[in-house]
Formats: sequence, structure tokens, C-alpha cells
Amino acid sequence: MKQHRHVRARKQSGFGIMEVLVALVVLSLGLLSIAGLQIISIRSVHGSFVRGQAMLSAYAIADRMRANRLAVRDLDGTAIGFYNSADGATYQAPTDNNCTEDAGAATACTGAEMAAHDLFEWNQSLAGRLPNGQGTVCIDATSNDGTPAAPACDGAGGAYAIKIWWTDIEQAGATTKRYVMRFQL
Repeated sequence: MKQHRHVRARKQSGFGIMEVLVALVVLSLGLLSIAGLQIISIRSVHGSFVRGQAMLSAYAIADRMRANRLAVRDLDGTAIGFYNSADGATYQAPTDNNCTEDAGAATACTGAEMAAHDLFEWNQSLAGRLPNGQGTVCIDATSNDGTPAAPACDGAGGAYAIKIWWTDIEQAGATTKRYVMRFQL
């Protein structure tokens, strides 16, 4: 007669160490992926914010030019060029003239002085709002070119180009970005 041994099956009551380790690895990879997505999201949001600031800055100088219309174009519509950096003959470098728009004030300025003051304040604003922010305003027929050091303003055409550059941090490193707005009175 053969003897049968009764082997009793043991019930497992919990997780084994390997199962726990696998679960930790999977969880860690998921968390690292989420962190990577968060970094990409933050960069994208920051890039959008900075581009929005560049756009607002372009509209700000355009509004200043509208307010100082006679420094942009005279009454018969020809360009005077007090804002036009491509025209060295009439352009005044940006300076802080302490101008006010009140003609009765002691610091009232001519249109040319106001243009230089507007450009000074605008450049100060660009430097404060944008990383390495720089800008130029010029009459330019081919406005989507140039660098901060050489804005490539040709002085041709009847429209102003408002060119703004800044440094953007991307995965590959710092790159120079440009925003251009064409403006015509």
C-alpha cells in the first residue's frame, strides 16, 4: 500500500519583496515622467509669457508713436523719422529728457525730444521685462531679419518695423528670439 502524503498548501498573506520592488520601480518611473512633463510645461508657459511681454511692449511703443504723431510723419504724410533708427539724419538716440506731455510744464519737449525720451523709456522697459531685452524701431521693408547688434533696417517702404529681441532658455541652451510688429500711421 502506497502512502500518500498530504501536503498542505500554504496560503500567501501579503506581497513578496520582488513584487514590492517592481511596484516601486514602476512608480518611480511614472513620477520621473510627470516631473519631466512639469519642467516642459513650465518652460512653455514662461516662453509664452515672455512672448506676450514682447508683444505688449511693441504695442506700447506704437501707442507712444500715435500720441507723438508729428514726430512720426508730418502733416503731408512724409516720414520725419524721429523714431526711425534707420535714418541717422533725423533719428535721435534714446535719451532721458524728462519730457512730459503737458505743454505748459517746464520740462515740455519738442516732438524729436519726446521721441528720444519715448525710445529711452521703452528700452528701459524692455531690459526690465525681457531677459536681455533689446529693441529698435525703424522703417524697414523686410522686417523679419536682423539681430540686436545689426537690426538690418533698410529704410525702405512706408511702414515702421518694431523689432524686439530677447534670450530664451531652451533645452539646447540660450537662444535669441525675435518679435516683429509692423506699424503704419
